[in-house]
Amino acid sequence: MVAVAHALDAVALDTELEALLHSLWEQAWCDGVGASTWERLKPELSALLRGVMWWFSMGVGSRTAGMALLNLHCAPTAESRRCLPWRPAHLGSPSCASPAALSRSQRVLHALLVVLLPWAWARAMQRVTTQDSPRAARLLRLMRRLETAVALATVGVSARFLVARQSPTLPMVLSGMKLQYTDVSKPRRPAFEFMEQQLAWSALADILLVVRRLWHLSPRALPRPAASATENDWWGGWGPLLTDWGLIARSSTEEYTVGCALCGADPVHSSQLSACGHEFCYYCIATTCMASTSATCPRCRARLRIAEQVG
Repeated sequence: MVAVAHALDAVALDTELEALLHSLWEQAWCDGVGASTWERLKPELSALLRGVMWWFSMGVGSRTAGMALLNLHCAPTAESRRCLPWRPAHLGSPSCASPAALSRSQRVLHALLVVLLPWAWARAMQRVTTQDSPRAARLLRLMRRLETAVALATVGVSARFLVARQSPTLPMVLSGMKLQYTDVSKPRRPAFEFMEQQLAWSALADILLVVRRLWHLSPRALPRPAASATENDWWGGWGPLLTDWGLIARSSTEEYTVGCALCGADPVHSSQLSACGHEFCYYCIATTCMASTSATCPRCRARLRIAEQVG
């Protein structure tokens, strides 16, 4: 029985590796041949990549790249040993968890489920979606229902795996495979140090952003009145903030301008001051100045020019 964390990590690694190779394969094909050819032959090219990955993993062995990194391999289940032919074989390690290797029938069935079936489904979906006929509409509804059924079956397999801890994916269940440790004397224990460090650094980064914003508070960065409030002048730059907190009275003629003069949002990370002294988002003032050299400030109608960065 394998640990749930190990099996899920292996599946996630294989999924991410396939997505990475697929993006590189798509980029190389589009740059070398053309994007139109990729769109036309996308099911076949994706199936070719999956077939190559399957051959160099399950075709010549019994584990994928993610399984190899986590000391796992595929072995036939007890039910498949009674239903499918198998031959005893060692997996190259003297401490293998199981003496039974995958049979040829299991490998062929697994290849059909992970390579040929997705290709046939993608090609059929592409053909049905491009046709405009009542028959195509009925087929599309049927295929959508089948996709929903497969999704529900995948959820059921995941729930079953949390209890039985044998087959984490639907193709493995249908082909009679389960996960086992390759070297039972050295099981890889779950390690959460990296996850804890990532969470700690993320929390620290959020705290530093808030502290950085508070540290750069100044009279020019605070909400300023468009007309000077003489009764609060002796408070200096902290007058508007104390007024917002209700610690001092607000002048009846006081009109505050808060946030970016263009979009009205309060810039959190990088705010810019124009030459006239009003605050803007960096993106807003940069795009406005690039679009027109004669742009003016919406608040004072002065020529819009970037002065300096506030925080």
